[in-house]
Amino acid sequence: MKNIFKHIASIMGIKMNKNLKIIPLFKKNVFKTNYQKKILLSYITDPFFLKNNLAHTNLSECYAAAEIFHGLGFRVDVIDITSNKKIDYSQYEIIYGMGKPFESSFFFTDRPLKRIFYATGCNPIYSNVETILKIRDFYISHNKLVTTSSRSTEKNPNLQVLLSDKVIVLGGSFALNTYKEIDKSGEERYVNLNAFFYDTYNADLTKKDFREAKKHFLWFGSSGLLHKGLDILIDIFSARKDICLHICGASNNEKEFFDFYTPILKKSENIINHGFVDIRSNKYKEIVDRCAFTISPSISEGGSPAILNTVANGGLIPIVTKASSLDIDDVGIIIEVPKLDYIKYAIEKALELNAEQILKMSTLAKEKIRNNYTFNEYKKNLERLIKNSIS
Repeated sequence: MKNIFKHIASIMGIKMNKNLKIIPLFKKNVFKTNYQKKILLSYITDPFFLKNNLAHTNLSECYAAAEIFHGLGFRVDVIDITSNKKIDYSQYEIIYGMGKPFESSFFFTDRPLKRIFYATGCNPIYSNVETILKIRDFYISHNKLVTTSSRSTEKNPNLQVLLSDKVIVLGGSFALNTYKEIDKSGEERYVNLNAFFYDTYNADLTKKDFREAKKHFLWFGSSGLLHKGLDILIDIFSARKDICLHICGASNNEKEFFDFYTPILKKSENIINHGFVDIRSNKYKEIVDRCAFTISPSISEGGSPAILNTVANGGLIPIVTKASSLDIDDVGIIIEVPKLDYIKYAIEKALELNAEQILKMSTLAKEKIRNNYTFNEYKKNLERLIKNSIS
């Protein structure tokens, strides 16, 4: 029934968000200008109909790109990546973004078009292989096939990546290298920029009891629970009682995952599943104030905004994989490989720190993210990359 509704909605050129708000899949001339040059932004239309929504940073990313092109003298049309609308590409100078409308533009050959692909993480070829291997690892170790908690996709944007004039990669050096290593002959087309955090809280670290907080670790994520390593964390924390794992944002829709782990979670008083937690809420502030570490054993990310939020707002020390695509080795603890023993080792390294060391690391981590991963910094860098791409 859900898929039928989506199909009908797509035919009607609309979609409906979780709050049952109807959102058109196409919006022309979003800034109502008379500019002659036109760009088609293929991403999401939500930010042009919703206000002050912090559900995902892609809302701000999309709107920022639109504002940048508007500032460069382009009339901006926006279309949702899922739209099947037939587009007259001859009217556009540039296609920016991703998705169906973006890929369809490659069939238009009447005149040259500049295409800038916006990649929201590691190379999809890399990510798909890694997430499928993760499914296999879980199957071998737990004798259960859990496919709904991966991040594998049937419709890969490989052509969009390989055929575009420029690819802007969200994330650090790890994410960027997953593109360059696979496409060595075209590696000059790939550039990257850091993700950003939402400034909703500025914890006073001098008031935190780090002797107690060092026992508390926070996993803050969303869908793709195997992909993001929550399974390994539950396996580790359920086997010991001296430390506590706080889980925020784990999707209840991943039934296979919770069918397996619910009995374990019920027995483990030191693992607290908080469900969805709004980063503007008092509950969020209480959780980050209680923890000293934020941990992400993910196998592939695009700059990890969720981690950035917990570090910038709460001063939590990041314990992350290289594949989290955050260049923060100097202020965090790196999980060399997203496997059980390596994650255990990283946790033990964290527990060896005393309260004074944790305060120092927390302060440095918080300052680094607040100084270098702001939305203004993101937008400034995105504008620079876009200007370089169209010059």
